[in-house]
Amino acid sequence: MSELLNVLLQTAYNLPESEVAALYKADEDGNATTEFADNAKEMLLRIDAERVAKLSQKVDTTELWNKAAQETEAKVRAKIEKQIRLEFPTVDPEGKLKGDELFKAVKAEQLKQAQYDPEKVKTTQEYRALEELAKQQLEEKDLEVAKRIQDIESNFQKQQQWGEMSKAIRAEFMGMGPVLPSDVNKAARQVDDFVNSKFQEYEYQRQDDGRVLIMKGGVRVNNAHGNAMYLSDLVKSIGEQYYDFLKQPPAGNAGNENDQRAVRIRFNNEDDFLRQLDAEKDPTKQAALGAAWELQQQGS
Repeated sequence: MSELLNVLLQTAYNLPESEVAALYKADEDGNATTEFADNAKEMLLRIDAERVAKLSQKVDTTELWNKAAQETEAKVRAKIEKQIRLEFPTVDPEGKLKGDELFKAVKAEQLKQAQYDPEKVKTTQEYRALEELAKQQLEEKDLEVAKRIQDIESNFQKQQQWGEMSKAIRAEFMGMGPVLPSDVNKAARQVDDFVNSKFQEYEYQRQDDGRVLIMKGGVRVNNAHGNAMYLSDLVKSIGEQYYDFLKQPPAGNAGNENDQRAVRIRFNNEDDFLRQLDAEKDPTKQAALGAAWELQQQGS
């Protein structure tokens, strides 16, 4: 059984070892072999589809609000009760009374000490002070809960946007023809690490003309000349700091200068290009697709 696949599925997909083992055929003793089961592909596609479905679920802000409100109410009540015991130490010295019972005990103590009219208890300075304190604390907690919900929604939107932008960044990068390791797996990991580590700190705003404007901390990112940077500018600027690139192939060719194969790939549109790029796992072929797309954009 592949140890690398086992670690990936158990860590990234949170699968138990028994489900991972089901992807492999078993020998006569029932032990997993290194040969994939006949339906391993379908099982992996199902597992990934379930993962994507979970990520796509909307955040239930109503449930979050109700839960946070209940937690807030409990904390506020506990704080008010603590304050009451400090103000009236003789009412509940053992700290057994809660909520309405504690308020009733305070009311009785006040009536006993000052012989207040029961109808006038709410007009006392102590009662009004506690009432105002509770109101203030509830308002503060409402603001805190609202901010937490806003943060959750914002993070969810960022994750969705990053899924789209990471594909666009990869397309731009591979279209530049980076020099990558000949080993397909090493090259793929290197590209993944580069995209995920160098570009997630930025914010991306798609403009009416289709270009993606680069932001950081809510402020537009400019180049050395003070002009706005767009996605292609950012990928080129960062990419050239870490990679060498093959020279652009002449019109009608893809690959390096020694590759004389004619480019016969044509794309219906950008979505078609991104779909083919995402489906191709060989970085060398991804670079060829990117070069073909660049030439098509140039009218070649």
